[in-house]
Amino acid sequence: CLAMKATMPFTFSVKTPFALDGDESVFVSGSIERLGVWNPHKSVALSRLSEDSMWQRTISLPITNQPIRYRYLIGKMGPMDDDDSTGTISISLWECQTIPRSLDLIKCLENGTTSVEGDVFGNFAHGTRIQRGWLTNQSELMLRLFGHTAVLLRDKRYHDYRIFVNCSYYSVDTSTQGHSSSYLRNGFVEDGSESFTDSVTKTPAKVSVLTTSQEPVWKVSSGPDNFSSLCNSSSDSDPLLSPVVDDSVKHQRRQPTEEESLVNYVKQEFSVRKATATYGVEFDPSHDFLTFHVQALDIELLAMEIDVWLHPPLPTANGRGGVSSGSSSPARPVDPAALIYLGNTCLSHFEGAYGHKRGHILSTKNAPLATINVDYLLVKPLKGATMTAEKTYALHWKHRPTLEVGHRGLGVAPLTKEHRISAVRENTIHSFKTAAQYGADCIEFDVHLSKDKVPIVFHDFEVVTVLRKKMKDQLQYLRMPVKDLFFEQLQELKLEDTQVLNLEHTNSQMAAEDSDDMENQPFPSLRQCFQCIEESSVGFNIEIKFPQPALGEHEMENYFERNVFLDRILQDVFQFARDRRILFSSFDPDMCLMLTLKQNYYPVLFLTQGRTDMYPPYDDPRTHSTDIAIRFSVYAGLLGGSLHADELLRSPYLLTQAMSQNLVIFVWGKQLTDQANRDKMRSYGVSGLIYDGLHESKSFGSTNSFKKSPSLTYTFASDADP
Repeated sequence: CLAMKATMPFTFSVKTPFALDGDESVFVSGSIERLGVWNPHKSVALSRLSEDSMWQRTISLPITNQPIRYRYLIGKMGPMDDDDSTGTISISLWECQTIPRSLDLIKCLENGTTSVEGDVFGNFAHGTRIQRGWLTNQSELMLRLFGHTAVLLRDKRYHDYRIFVNCSYYSVDTSTQGHSSSYLRNGFVEDGSESFTDSVTKTPAKVSVLTTSQEPVWKVSSGPDNFSSLCNSSSDSDPLLSPVVDDSVKHQRRQPTEEESLVNYVKQEFSVRKATATYGVEFDPSHDFLTFHVQALDIELLAMEIDVWLHPPLPTANGRGGVSSGSSSPARPVDPAALIYLGNTCLSHFEGAYGHKRGHILSTKNAPLATINVDYLLVKPLKGATMTAEKTYALHWKHRPTLEVGHRGLGVAPLTKEHRISAVRENTIHSFKTAAQYGADCIEFDVHLSKDKVPIVFHDFEVVTVLRKKMKDQLQYLRMPVKDLFFEQLQELKLEDTQVLNLEHTNSQMAAEDSDDMENQPFPSLRQCFQCIEESSVGFNIEIKFPQPALGEHEMENYFERNVFLDRILQDVFQFARDRRILFSSFDPDMCLMLTLKQNYYPVLFLTQGRTDMYPPYDDPRTHSTDIAIRFSVYAGLLGGSLHADELLRSPYLLTQAMSQNLVIFVWGKQLTDQANRDKMRSYGVSGLIYDGLHESKSFGSTNSFKKSPSLTYTFASDADP
């Protein structure tokens, strides 16, 4: 009878534990054609029942011997596709458990079951597993305000007033594109006049706030007993607050020493993307990094309206007004009657992935009231690779002993006047293979693009070519941007890294280096790395190199457009990685954000140098300390951070701070060449150590930690825990 019955009606029913936006729906996506074969655009929409939190739909499903896998998604239905009459769906949230839900229809028939009961969105036996969605076909625009120049008030009477900012967006006619003029209304007018923007439908943007204060914002508990309960607690707050890790696979957290037990850090409520009140959200220029988020299919057709309110300062202890102490202060009262509406400015025509915009708020007599300075990041969906809802490891981590990661393979190979200290060049196939032979769990290397957009492995943004002077045997060095050389040129020309600028070279030395085996030559392509490192159990920690300004000087001007740059690298990763474990990392905070929006499969670590005298600081306030890096990693929904040993050795409490947020922590730095420092970091329970000279502390033929683990593909298919 079962064989004769090809299909059966089955009812999916799920409860959402939090409120959805008015235009959001719940969808079910699964492993069979009727559920879209994991294609989010072909997932099936459920209907909201009279009870707002319940969603349900009966679907005719084919009866097979294989269980049906499925997940729930929350998203918005977009316009219909004319080609196949299917709609586009943008995903806001989705269930990110490693093993999807499972449904055995044959057992359901035998038991007389025709519906699934008790499903709660994101809830599983091991805890809540919810992740922000990825960009399916929509783009995301982020408008950011930070620093004292973000909102410049012209009237000195209001310089100590609290600032509130809101942002909304609306569609503009194509004839108005290209204009970033300010269409303004004045908050001080008495005639009740309104701007033309009041006649259009405006949608509030979502907002998030990152505190970049150098002062700690972590609340301090009164005693050591809180640490244990904190580490084992599960958050009942907003599911986007931080990465959630299954209780069964949490990385080990170190119990504090007696000295540290006097200061235990508890979870700080970081702001998440949310709607704002009419008067917006408070913005403290001294340390707030305020971001407004908009997702849409056609960002170029949108105008962004920024509204500004002022609020008298809170009285200080002596009864006088004072400068705001910052939006990180808890529960600061707002008196709506005291708010002064200053006005607004509209911005449009956002070109490229990154840029700056300036708008002005004017009085009715066109006198300047304020200047608004924002920068923006425009993230487009990944081209050349398709993301599905089938599986993800973006927030998954299984605790193992601390991983050994070979920095650029066997490590940095500095030059001396006589010879290269290491016989193995850094960032070469030979270096990577040798590190694997010494039991490296992962290999860390740097990736950027050649002029013809081939992903290549090299550390510096510049390379040095060697020229012979006229009528002499002496050589001359010429610095060139890597981005200005084609991949073939990088393979064929005599090129060196910038270390040689401090040395003298001769023709005989050059000839000797030219005889190096091809696998010991610089500039392998990312594709070659995947194909030549045959041991797939060796993971790749791929650092995405993108230049940033540091101390006012840019590492490399006129670089690739961010979306084009990152898409090209991701295309090769998804084409050639197969079942190899991949970790992405970057010093650039925006690259980390883009990696989480463009792909939903691999985890991302924020790479930071923290507070140090070893390297010049980047201008971006999100990079200024390890403490801020921890906050950013939580804020951005990353798996964790790759932190600099220099600051951690001076301030080990930062590791307690990071682990209290369920972050996976890797540590890098020259200090880790010292065995004692590596042992200290292992004792703290970090997840990975990235260091030079891995072959000096491990034996040839050592087995890496992943050898006994199944591959990622096999893991998913077999329900095993990776």
